[in-house]
Amino acid sequence: RVRSSAASDVYKRQTWLLFPLVGLILILASGSLCGCSMRKSFLMMDDESIANKQFEKLIDAIQTQDIDAVRALFSENALKEAENADESIRDLFDYFQGELVSYNNWGGPGVKAEMEYGDCQEVYDATYDFETAQDKYRLWMEIITVDTTDADNVGIQSLYIIRFEDDTRTDFAYRGDRKHTPGINIGKVQENAEF
Repeated sequence: RVRSSAASDVYKRQTWLLFPLVGLILILASGSLCGCSMRKSFLMMDDESIANKQFEKLIDAIQTQDIDAVRALFSENALKEAENADESIRDLFDYFQGELVSYNNWGGPGVKAEMEYGDCQEVYDATYDFETAQDKYRLWMEIITVDTTDADNVGIQSLYIIRFEDDTRTDFAYRGDRKHTPGINIGKVQENAEF
């Protein structure tokens, strides 16, 4: 009888440990599958960090005028679809003036995760206002971080940059011309801007 009581105690402890684990799995799964606000509250800092690191890598590559480093941040498909990718990168180097002083990410990226028949794609919509030692700019990027159907989509898909003074709607987050044109798009004014 002592033996069965000890076995019963072990079983009870294992059961009590299993409940919180199952509960945690259900909470995380429901948040990541439905893309609801619960997912954002759990993972927003991670999403923000991911987008900010991509932005910082881009700015570092621009400041050092490293064409290969900029190319490496873009998806293979975006580079194929963009007209004259290397020429656009050189134009970006000419457009961007000064060393980065500060940036504002407008509260973090918008993140869209889609899952269909086991395939997954995660897209970041990140917008920044930033200042260099010589000028102020606005930048928007569409970044695909996961695509299980086409790995060549992973990376920056579309990038828009404009001087702050040239944008017509500085009271809204910058999103380029909203056409999501692959590659680098310089000086495109946003129309019908809404947050």
